[in-house]
Amino acid sequence: MYGDIPMVHHSKDKVPRDMIERCLPAYFPYIGKNYEIIEVKNPVMIDSKGEEGIADGVYAVKDPLKIKNKGEPFAFNNEIQSGRITEEILLRSHGYANKAKRKYKMPVECFFLSLAGNETGQISTEVSLGEKFTADVLSLTDFDAEERLNRITDKIDNNSQLNQFDFLDLAFLPFMTSKIHSQVQLYGLAVKSANNAKMDLEDKHDYICYDVSKLY
Repeated sequence: MYGDIPMVHHSKDKVPRDMIERCLPAYFPYIGKNYEIIEVKNPVMIDSKGEEGIADGVYAVKDPLKIKNKGEPFAFNNEIQSGRITEEILLRSHGYANKAKRKYKMPVECFFLSLAGNETGQISTEVSLGEKFTADVLSLTDFDAEERLNRITDKIDNNSQLNQFDFLDLAFLPFMTSKIHSQVQLYGLAVKSANNAKMDLEDKHDYICYDVSKLY
């Protein structure tokens, strides 16, 4: 079952990882992946030499449409990147993927959620002669902050309860593109919206942004 294994946190990117873990059922649709979550895997991976690697998130998933890996389970290695994805970072991710493949005995898909500095698409690097490592990238700067915020504000004004998808938007709002507001202003608007939102605190395992001010 997902949610049974606590996340291992680095000091950097802790907030996005916390948010993704708590809103995990909505995360894959949010990033455009039609995957079904089977299990949250422990992101700590140790190779045969005893070297440790810690990914931001590793999930056993499957594609119900049977397009990816013919519908068989595979590991999804989720990385959160706050700066430019360099060759060094790609090689590190490749190492994580290899460790996950050996540990969980299944194919691995690598994915970067970019907070800034990268374009949406695929990125690759040569890891050995004739072998390339490729990962998908989704940049939050592609998202229109005003459009997302207006949709949430309308729901709040209509006294409608926000869902996990909405809370993902609120948590990521400062990383989206705005022609009007600064990143600091977007954070303030996210906090204000969360405080005004109608929600049931008994659902705190499903929702995260009722306490959004502690996430940043």
